[in-house]
Amino acid sequence: MENEGNYTFDNSSLSTGYAQTKYANRNITWETTTVTDIGLEATVFNGLNVTLDWYKKKTKNILRDAQVTGALGLDAPVINNGEMENKGFEINAQYVNNIKGGLFKGLNYNVGFYFDRNRNKVTKFGTDEISGHYLRQEGLPYNSYYMLDCIGIFRDEDDVKNSPKQFNDNTLPGDLKYRDANNDGVIDNDDRVVIDGRFPKFEYAFNLSASWKGFDVSLLLQGVEGKKHYVTDWGLQPFRQGSAPTIDYVKYRWTEDNPDNAKYPRMYFDDFGGSKNTRKNSYFLKDASYLRLKNLTIGYTIPVKLTRKMLVERIRIFFSGDNLATITNYPELDPEREEDGRFVAYPQNKICSFGINVQF
Repeated sequence: MENEGNYTFDNSSLSTGYAQTKYANRNITWETTTVTDIGLEATVFNGLNVTLDWYKKKTKNILRDAQVTGALGLDAPVINNGEMENKGFEINAQYVNNIKGGLFKGLNYNVGFYFDRNRNKVTKFGTDEISGHYLRQEGLPYNSYYMLDCIGIFRDEDDVKNSPKQFNDNTLPGDLKYRDANNDGVIDNDDRVVIDGRFPKFEYAFNLSASWKGFDVSLLLQGVEGKKHYVTDWGLQPFRQGSAPTIDYVKYRWTEDNPDNAKYPRMYFDDFGGSKNTRKNSYFLKDASYLRLKNLTIGYTIPVKLTRKMLVERIRIFFSGDNLATITNYPELDPEREEDGRFVAYPQNKICSFGINVQF
């Protein structure tokens, strides 16, 4: 039941009205999940520890809205229907060693590597569902990207005339060009295709720590490969609610003087030229793969024989930094974001700190 507004029954006072808006299902049950996990751990070569883990998770009786016709008059009830499978493997290798002779005698270090590959697939669902630029279909990852495939920008009038007609648009040079995926000579919603990138191909990390003669260092590199984000609006579409276009857009947009090397379409005000350019399409899919220096810490501990003269047990001077450097093709902003949405999103903070630890 939901509040459907106020009503009058005597033409003088209002009463709050409630009405049923959704069918109820008294027979829903819990989702069920079955996990199979096989692991192997081994220590070899006097200090190399390797952990391998393979897993498969199957979820059944997924809670979701029933697929019903709108002729029912109310929203669909929640039912148990659908199955999903997640499977993958993880590798974690760590090598620990202590150098006992030579120039670097006394050096302790640890080097590690982590790799994770996961695959998601809908195994039972029913009729395909399309929600914006997402597709839910058996045999595909859940909410796969589904959209027109943008293959470039129209160079000139001849390029427009010699290309398939795009919907009923007034297509102009500088507008986005879509691929005729089904080769029927026209561009319409039947040309939407599934595009990879909804989930990363793999994730990985490197770690290193070492200490020697009072000096210590540790670092963590974190990476994601094959992930894409669907982003729009501020920072990507010029003059969105009056916001200025980026310098990069102004410099590399399509113009009559720059028809061949345009990185961005012709400049419109706010709406990006209307639906002809803002239909769900791969232009708005941005490569979010990255490798980031997640943390770096460097320190020095003053020798005990000096600190004890100052009646101090231990003094350590250090520098620590988070998110110091990132290698990525993601345009201008931070690829490490939670989900699709507005292009402008608050980035991960870059933090630098210096300090002294004193123990008495």
